Amino acid sequence: MEPHFSLVEIIPGRDFRIDDTFSSQLVYVVKGELQAHMGKNLRHLTAHQLMLLPMESRAEFHSVAPISEIVVMTQNEMPEVCFDVTIDGADRPSCKTEYRNVINAPSVAKLFFQHIADLLQHGVHSDMLGLTFRREVFMLLQASMDAEEFSDFLSPMFHARGGFKAKVMRLVDNTMTVSDLAHAIGMNRSYFQRTFKVEFGENPSDWLIKRRARDVIEYFRTHHEPLKVAYVDLKFSTMSNLSAFCKRYIGMTAREIRRAKSIDCLNL
Repeated sequence: MEPHFSLVEIIPGRDFRIDDTFSSQLVYVVKGELQAHMGKNLRHLTAHQLMLLPMESRAEFHSVAPISEIVVMTQNEMPEVCFDVTIDGADRPSCKTEYRNVINAPSVAKLFFQHIADLLQHGVHSDMLGLTFRREVFMLLQASMDAEEFSDFLSPMFHARGGFKAKVMRLVDNTMTVSDLAHAIGMNRSYFQRTFKVEFGENPSDWLIKRRARDVIEYFRTHHEPLKVAYVDLKFSTMSNLSAFCKRYIGMTAREIRRAKSIDCLNL
């Protein structure tokens, strides 16, 4: 999914709410003055400030000025430039709880977001803007901030409050591969694999195979559909792929799985 840009006008009595917990948002204040309510936390925002909201975050914006205007950039996957930074000097996401997620936008970022605001006001479709400016804003921020400032600002994207494990468990049923799962969570594959190994204690590919094998075992013990139905239900591309999976990772055929009283281990 490409970034999505929107221009929002906020006036007193008509608040604006962000509750897309599956994406990250960059919020730039074009003009005015705002209060951002995030649960029990309150942030005060003025013109030309930039705020980062990670996945799992919700915020409600209340205008203090007669009219405030913001540009919201929604993105469900971090661009590669974000993975060039070191978070807290380690590969593992830290337990850091305070983030510097509001900054005074560098001059190049001000020009960028003002340009976006002007294009939106002139009717340019937001999807086209997403295709055009996919990575540019992060590249501009990286170029205009020192390494520590850039790392601090990006920290919320790596420490979403809902927790890495919770995201994996919520999204895994709709993904088939490590790459699919990493993309759904919003990480590149290599960073996802390192984080997964720390949080779960094993490689994501092995974990996904074991999980799928357990699903296959449970299915054949509770269903009696033929293979031509089972492979579709279990989301395999062909019957032969299902049969090969059973033999390789469970060590039994589908018929043997149905008859077995217990299966204590997987052939991984």
